[in-house]
Amino acid sequence: MFQDYYSQHEPFASSGSIAVVGTTSTGLLYLFSPVALGVCRLYPRYAPYATLAGLLVVSLSLSLASLATSTTTLIALQGVLYAIGGAIAYCPTILYLEEWFAARKGMAYGMVWSGEGLASAVFPLILQRLLAEYGHKTTLRATGIAIFIICAPLSFFIKPRLPASNTVAAMRPWDLRFLFSTLFLPYQLGNLVQGTGHFSRLSP
Repeated sequence: MFQDYYSQHEPFASSGSIAVVGTTSTGLLYLFSPVALGVCRLYPRYAPYATLAGLLVVSLSLSLASLATSTTTLIALQGVLYAIGGAIAYCPTILYLEEWFAARKGMAYGMVWSGEGLASAVFPLILQRLLAEYGHKTTLRATGIAIFIICAPLSFFIKPRLPASNTVAAMRPWDLRFLFSTLFLPYQLGNLVQGTGHFSRLSP
């Protein structure tokens, strides 16, 4: 939504690198998520605060992006900073699913991904309407504020089932046995094809 709008409106219409904003945000969100998850596992005492801190970064990045007058600033704020904040906010959800669900863990993950997919289908329609009526500045500010107001109260329900240690936790080794599963390759191939299609949609 934003890429199409930026490419047709000043002061970004003449920029040839406006597509970098979306690809940077998406790519960095994928790449930084394992880092954020690893830090939360290493410092479990502070992990419950990650969601609220990440939401604050997301809200600030979008609000500050509304003041941007160059593509470089948009890449830094709506691309880099937004992705980092999103990864920090999201990682406790994945971390704590393993603690709260055992027998029905697959169903829990499925509900999370379904909710994400539903939001991805509805949110662009709202953004398109806001951009058409109010422009990118108001839309960015309203989106940043709305995300924090809606999600911040819900972040208090994202908490561990087990008490966190007051000391730095020893990192458990990653279980890589799934690499040798006969189901891994077809699933990973599907993810690769889907991800390639997603990134091609972001290109100009």
